[in-house]
Amino acid sequence: MALDDATAGFLAQPAESGAKPLHEMTPEEARSLGGMLRELYGPGPELPRVSDEQVSTSGGSSFGVRVLVPNDSPRAVIVYYHGGGWVIGAIDEFDTLGRRLAERTGAAAARRGGQRRRQPLGDHGAAGGRHLSTQASPA
Repeated sequence: MALDDATAGFLAQPAESGAKPLHEMTPEEARSLGGMLRELYGPGPELPRVSDEQVSTSGGSSFGVRVLVPNDSPRAVIVYYHGGGWVIGAIDEFDTLGRRLAERTGAAAARRGGQRRRQPLGDHGAAGGRHLSTQASPA
């Protein structure tokens, strides 16, 4: 599949700059890249309700989510997981994306936080969806 010009240009920039490819970076270097990207994206739109919360799973673990509610009656629920290999991807780095997703779809969105290993994503997905569906209800 061919990439659009904007995506191809974005992917070419690190190579042209002489920066290390992501797969050759140390975890610390990769994490600093995420912070730079957050600055590049800028702030997302203001939303009526934004909260950072802890969700408990049926297995006894818990994890952080940011709940983004775009209006008084969201039309759906989206639980967003990013790729990061349990190494990169702090919750703030995906705030702009989550806010835009919520605003443009009219759906409440939750972004899973943290970089903890060996957590059962299926259990987290179900727990996150349940939590978000109760939190996205009108206040």
